Amino acid sequence: MRIGTRQVQSVLRYAVRPYVKNEVEAEAVEQLIGSLKKLMKGLSSARDIDILTDFLGSVEVRPGLVSEKSREELEEYLALDDEDASKSVLRLLDSEEYLKLRVALIELTQNLDMAVTLPLNAENFVNKVAKRIRKHLSSFLKADYKDLWELNPSTFAYDEVHNDVLFEIRRDAQAARYCLEAFEIAGIKLSKDHKKLRNYAGELHREISILSDENVVVRWLERSSRRAMNHQSDRLGIGYLLGRSSYYAVGLRMTQHSFVPAELKRIKKLDLK
Repeated sequence: MRIGTRQVQSVLRYAVRPYVKNEVEAEAVEQLIGSLKKLMKGLSSARDIDILTDFLGSVEVRPGLVSEKSREELEEYLALDDEDASKSVLRLLDSEEYLKLRVALIELTQNLDMAVTLPLNAENFVNKVAKRIRKHLSSFLKADYKDLWELNPSTFAYDEVHNDVLFEIRRDAQAARYCLEAFEIAGIKLSKDHKKLRNYAGELHREISILSDENVVVRWLERSSRRAMNHQSDRLGIGYLLGRSSYYAVGLRMTQHSFVPAELKRIKKLDLK
């Protein structure tokens, strides 16, 4: 559901909002995008449970590092978080705000020709959207970000603050990928370069998502460590896993420091006519 929500938001962002007929419709679309963003945030706790379940399933008992008791305690923490996440999502989907969002999306779909200047030529329209996507993603190579890519790789890798820009690029690459995929789902043919743009954006999204998922694990282990301290439990196993995940994240940032700008340059060089 979170993926579907992101897909709808991506189409609104790149293929609808730039073509609204007036300021009233622009405000309505902007509110929809904001509501979808809020919905995604509300669903993120359930998404995190999936990531953490996969992580914990890979954790093996290792004498002197991760005891059986430590692993069981982590499973208990995850079960409590799973219950909280489920309740949170159910409250969200049962809210009046969610109902209003669904109604607004249906109304926009049914009255799209009144709100948006629809394209006469699908191929030309897709290319305009693709150019907008290329321009936005290429902006991460400009002056505001150039210094990051010129940093020593180790300096970049060992500072968690650089997660922020990587995750920003991830979100934008994901939106680009989903928007172009939506065109294909609708039966609109993509050119060779449009498909390249979709694929490059998808590669960016998938690569940085590995770090994003590991960040979820690191933050959860930090919370678990505080829980264990409050319950006077042994934190050795948690400390070991936290150190392992944190070091893995360093390695991922090291790799992405070269991969991300290289992929952005491939996007910038695409010949979109």
